Amino acid sequence: MPPFPERASALLSRLHQKHAGTSDKRTWVIGGKDANVEKEFNLTLNTGLKRTFTNGTGTPTGSNGGLASPSKPSSLTPTQELAGLDLNPALNLAATTHLSPDWEVGYNRLLIRPEGVLYEDTQFQVGVRSEYRAHMGCVILYYLNKSTVPIGSFTTTVNNNSPGHLILNCQNIPDTTIQPDCQSQQTIMLEAHNAFAEAPTIRISYLAGALQALTLKLPVVLAKFMEPANLSADDFFKRWKQIGGGPREAQKVFGIRIRGHRIEPTRTRRVIEGFKWGVLDGVDPNSKNFVAASVLHTLNGGKFGCLLRLEPNTETGVCDAMSVQ
Repeated sequence: MPPFPERASALLSRLHQKHAGTSDKRTWVIGGKDANVEKEFNLTLNTGLKRTFTNGTGTPTGSNGGLASPSKPSSLTPTQELAGLDLNPALNLAATTHLSPDWEVGYNRLLIRPEGVLYEDTQFQVGVRSEYRAHMGCVILYYLNKSTVPIGSFTTTVNNNSPGHLILNCQNIPDTTIQPDCQSQQTIMLEAHNAFAEAPTIRISYLAGALQALTLKLPVVLAKFMEPANLSADDFFKRWKQIGGGPREAQKVFGIRIRGHRIEPTRTRRVIEGFKWGVLDGVDPNSKNFVAASVLHTLNGGKFGCLLRLEPNTETGVCDAMSVQ
C-alpha cells in the first residue's frame, strides 16, 4: 500500500496564506522543538547577507569565520593609516597657556615681596611665603577656605616650565578637604641650577558646590636667587666697561602702566631693592639715575655679577633706558 501524504494542519495553512506576501519566510514544521531550531538555523545561513569582520590581529574574516583573502594588498603608508586618529597627548592644564583671569595681580606684587596674597576671590585664597639663600629657595603656599561650607577633592599640580635649569621638589600634598575658615599648606623646595626664563605654574582644583579650578603662575623668577652687592664708583664703571655691550647687555625703554602713577624716586628705589639689587648712591654723575649691583647664584653655572643702570624721566613718566649687564 502506498504511503499516505502527511496531513497539513489547518492552522498552519492559514498562517502560510496570511504571510505569503510578506518578507517573513519563516515556517514551522511539525516534529517538535528540534525540527524548528534546525529550520531556523538553515534560514539564518541562507539570508544572503554578506558581513566582513576583523579578528584581533586586524585580518579580515568572512561571514563563515575563515580568513578573507584581500583582492589587493594595502599601499597606504603608516602615516596615512593613522590619519584621522587623535594622537595628541592630554592637555596640560597647569601650563601657562591655561592661566586664570587676573592671575598677574598677585603675581606682580609678589615679585618684589617675600610674602603676600597670590590669588583671592569670595570663597578661596592662596597665600605665599618664601625665603631664598644663594641658589636654594623655599616657597610655602597657604590655601584658605573663606566660605561657610567645606571644600572637598582639593588637589594641586605644579608644572616646571624650566626643566633642567630650575629644580622643583614638593615636600607634601595638601589636605583633600579644607573646613570653613581653615587652611592647608604646601611646601616647595627650589634649586636654580642655571639661569632660567620661565616661572613655574600651579593648577588648583576643588569641589565647592561645583568643580572649581584655576591656574596660577608662582612668583619664582631669576631675581629671587640674587644677592645685593655693594661697589664703589670706580669698581662699578670698571666692571661696566669690562662687560661692554653685545650679548651680555640688555636694554629696554618702558613706561608706567598704572594710570595716575608717576615715576617717584622713593618708589623706584623700593622696586629696585625688591628685585634684590643693591642701589649704589652717588655713583652716577646724574643724581636722577639709579645704578645697582647684584650677584646671581646658580648651582651649576656658579655666580654671575650683575650691573644695572636706570634712567627715569619724571616729566614724561617713561624710563628712557634701563640697561642690565
